[in-house]
Order: sequence, then structure tokens, then C-alpha cells
Amino acid sequence: MRTPQTKLTLEAFTTLRNLLEPRGHFARMGNHERQAAAFALAEAMHNFDPTNEVTLPIVRKSLRDLDECYPRCLDSAPGLRHFSQKGLI
Repeated sequence: MRTPQTKLTLEAFTTLRNLLEPRGHFARMGNHERQAAAFALAEAMHNFDPTNEVTLPIVRKSLRDLDECYPRCLDSAPGLRHFSQKGLI
């Protein structure tokens, strides 16, 4: 059984992969926009540690910023969008 943290991590990796190789609705994004969104997602998630109460708010804020700048990015990542707004389940 996958934990919520594992599900978020897998969703982030899948989204990164889809951004780097234009798949699905990311194919409509320009190359520069996809690369910038992938970088922003990687930056947001690199501090993801569900046991660290200091970095979790930073990760959530970074994901909200990503969603504001690149709303299509989290359209296919509902778990990441939920985490950015409400935290872990």
C-alpha cells in the first residue's frame, strides 16, 4: 500500500516526465514554458520531507506559486494541488 507521501512523490515525478517529454496536455505548452514549469516543480519538491515541519510549508508555498504561474502543470496532478492548498491528507 502506498503512503500519501509516496503518492505525491510519484505524481511529481510523473508530472516532471510529462513536462520534459511533451505528453498529454503539456504538448500544447511551448518548450520554454514546459522547461520553466519542470524546473519550478523540481525546485518545489526537492525539499519534500514529510517529517520536516520546517520545509513542508516552503514546499506547499512553492507548489502554490507553480500553480499560479503554470496552472496547467497541476491539472493532471490533483494530489500535488491538494497538498499545496491543504497539506497532507
